[in-house]
Amino acid sequence: MSTTAKHPERYCPVFGNYPKEYNRAVHGPYYPWINYGPKDTPFQDVKLGEFRQWFSRRQKTPAAVMAATSRTYYWWYSRWMTTRYGSPTKGLLQLAFGVSLVSLLGSYNYYRNERTHKYHW
Repeated sequence: MSTTAKHPERYCPVFGNYPKEYNRAVHGPYYPWINYGPKDTPFQDVKLGEFRQWFSRRQKTPAAVMAATSRTYYWWYSRWMTTRYGSPTKGLLQLAFGVSLVSLLGSYNYYRNERTHKYHW
């Protein structure tokens, strides 16, 4: 009998696993919207002169971008969809508001030229 465990046939060591920084004994239950990596200054607390150093400490790999996107999605989902009175309607209304805002910003030049003025010089 072999003492080493064998992975399943289609095992992927990257996707579907916990982050390397997560430790169940230290962090408790896993929440997908929390960054378990090293703590750093939040973006809103960064001074303008320190921005270059702060940005150089960020990981700029595609995996880091996907992890940040995934954390943002799970934060949004837990904040708006899985609450006591959560529903898909909230997400649809946010999507409709976003689409209308982008449409308004895209057609701003047209509406700016069509404004009515009180005085015509």
